[in-house]
Amino acid sequence: MGLAFDHLIHFVQDPAAAAEELQRSGFHAAVGGRHESLGTSNALVYFGLSYVELLGVYDRSVTERASHIPVMRQILSDLDIGEGPGTLAIRTSDLEATTARLREQGLGVLGPYQGSRERPDGTVVRWSMTLLEPSYGELPLPFFIQWEQHDDDRRLELEREGSLQSHPRGDLELDYIGLAVEDAERTASEWGRWFGLPAGETFEDQELQAWGRTLKLPGGNLVFLSPTGPGRVQDTLSLRGPRPFLIGLKPKAAGDHVSEGAGTGEGEHGSEHGKLSQEQSYLGAVWKLPVA
Repeated sequence: MGLAFDHLIHFVQDPAAAAEELQRSGFHAAVGGRHESLGTSNALVYFGLSYVELLGVYDRSVTERASHIPVMRQILSDLDIGEGPGTLAIRTSDLEATTARLREQGLGVLGPYQGSRERPDGTVVRWSMTLLEPSYGELPLPFFIQWEQHDDDRRLELEREGSLQSHPRGDLELDYIGLAVEDAERTASEWGRWFGLPAGETFEDQELQAWGRTLKLPGGNLVFLSPTGPGRVQDTLSLRGPRPFLIGLKPKAAGDHVSEGAGTGEGEHGSEHGKLSQEQSYLGAVWKLPVA
């Protein structure tokens, strides 16, 4: 039941326009396709097998009919406020075992369900996923996904089709995702217990004016941050409530990649977190980029 970070779901008004903005900023963004049964479409920004999904609504009436799915309810309400990261997905090598564990933890489990997306060339990508019912006012819970293809096969296919390639601004990989919460210690402890993820020590980030605690996850650590004063974390909570808000990137190590069950990242809260980085804002998210 190896777990790894899969993707951050970033809600945008127009995925194609959002992809163009990131391309102008030195990122490679690939057109994804449509989820016909959900009324949504996407574009994808890959960092190895970890990626940012730029998700938008092209048919609101269809999305409203799919509002029994938590992320569909969320995209409709969040986009009324503005663009920004919404939730995330964790990849599993054994969805059946993962789903059983989630039920044992007493969480509100939905599924597993089958999912698919048609690419622009007509080919279909398929996966299975288990969803979790959110609690009002709390950080949206992740969903768990198992792709039809094995990680190595997916990587080769993504490389062949051109979706997975070096970015113009450098060969980058995802280091961590920052999540704004009211109580970093409590939220990290709960997620760690529910999902079986190891936790680092509590730390203070003076630049972000926040206390933080990290859960270590192959493909991208999860850094929970609660505010100690005015700053990005407090702004996110005030505007959007508890949400992911920060994408931390680092230079890709030569020959490095994450497969199912691979080891965790370095350090307590991401190997580059707060070190030799520059901050940029794109589409309602904060991006921490390594200094060239």
